Amino acid sequence: TYEKAIMLAYKQLRGNPRDTQAMGQLALYYAKKGDPRQAADFVKKARAIDRQDVYLIYIAAVVDTIAGKQADAVKELSTALEKGFSVNDVEVEPEFAPLTSRSDYQALIRKFSQKKR
Repeated sequence: TYEKAIMLAYKQLRGNPRDTQAMGQLALYYAKKGDPRQAADFVKKARAIDRQDVYLIYIAAVVDTIAGKQADAVKELSTALEKGFSVNDVEVEPEFAPLTSRSDYQALIRKFSQKKR
């Protein structure tokens, strides 16, 4: 399934080589497929084009979590939440399960859950 999704995302990039959303999707697909190096490369390329895209920051956190870089993932999540990403979406992301026992992750979720009230 990921191979087909990767193929389709590459097709999008052929049409628009600066399509940061396609790059972000490629990063997720490669991370979930077990290729963290390739995933990190696509995150880096996409963020070089658009440093402010909150979804790309969120994707970076997912990629970091899958790659076992939990501290980096929490930093990226903090940035995404500061820029307005939904704490509800973070809380339901299954890829963040490894982060839930971390005190810095718990504090981050508490902080932004309180802000939304």
